[in-house]
Amino acid sequence: MNNEINTPLKSELHHWWPRCVSARWNDNEGAVNWIKPNGKMVRSPAKNFGAIGNGHHFKADREGKPNPWDHSFEHVFSDADDKFPALIDWLQGLECKHTPLRSSRKEGFLAQKVDEKMLLTLVECIVSLVVRSPKFRETGAALAERFRGPLDAHERNGLISANIMHCQRRIADSIGTCGKFAVLFTHDREFLYGDGFYHNLSSQTQNRSGVRIVAPITPNVAVFYSCPNSYRTDPSLVTLMLTDDEVTFFNQTVQIYARDKLFFRNEKPELLDVYRIGDHRIYGASDPMDIWVQDFSGVDNKIRGFHF
Repeated sequence: MNNEINTPLKSELHHWWPRCVSARWNDNEGAVNWIKPNGKMVRSPAKNFGAIGNGHHFKADREGKPNPWDHSFEHVFSDADDKFPALIDWLQGLECKHTPLRSSRKEGFLAQKVDEKMLLTLVECIVSLVVRSPKFRETGAALAERFRGPLDAHERNGLISANIMHCQRRIADSIGTCGKFAVLFTHDREFLYGDGFYHNLSSQTQNRSGVRIVAPITPNVAVFYSCPNSYRTDPSLVTLMLTDDEVTFFNQTVQIYARDKLFFRNEKPELLDVYRIGDHRIYGASDPMDIWVQDFSGVDNKIRGFHF
């Protein structure tokens, strides 16, 4: 809470695409491209994209007058922002096999030694990308809107802030070092980033069971996290060099989950009809990520054995 009732919160621009991350998407000319659902392009330094005015503020008074309950929760993402640069350098330095003619993903897996501290940092950072994203923010008001219909801007923003402000700690602490991690690399292709990307978290998520995240980190590195019902604990992290078709699949997934902001460095995407709709969509019951989760888990559900 604000200690001084007469001191209003200062207006701030809160980045849902952290500048310490988006800077890695600038090309040699210091800019990144935003392609809208209508195909219109905007080009600018990445730091100018991915922000919401007062996105991490909670303001109680409808008229905007100072209130003792007003506060900012921007600080909950400070740990992730402080650690992201070193984490990205570490991810980019991981060894990865290039097996373009592999017959299965398993042939491309390379187990990595990683300590608990680094896994906690990895979780802190990828969860922060999820919780700050516009797609996740929408879940903060979704339940109320389902029953009551559209809300006015003040009430909607207040609900979103109230429902997401504790999610970073709750979700990151729940995951801890449990689950399976895969660092995905591209060879000649590039990833996309958007105001939505694949995950199944919401502001109502209470535990790690079944959680899935595929977070693009740089144009050439993404992190796949899952916590299936059964998995082999060792290795906790593997690397995989993706084929061109696999990169296409993950980029198409970003287009499905994004709404109206799609960013790329050099590789301009061919827009899907689902992105042109301008709405956050998700995979349904037939989720193509299921097979990826099973492969990364190290457990063959058919024979209840291990295949790492």
